[in-house]
Amino acid sequence: MGDGPARHGLHFRADLHLASQLMYYGDDAVEIVLALLLASQWYRAQGRSLRTRRGTRQPAPA
Repeated sequence: MGDGPARHGLHFRADLHLASQLMYYGDDAVEIVLALLLASQWYRAQGRSLRTRRGTRQPAPA
């Protein structure tokens, strides 16, 4: 009896609000992760080949 449409509406609105907050704030974290992945892939493909092509690859100092 006490579980009418008004109570379901409140739960839906709370869930919708929580989902919107997660999308708003979680988007920044996802964007940062994607940027790091893109940068690491670029470095693997370009950075190392440029370094070895220039002949600057030297052993680390002891």
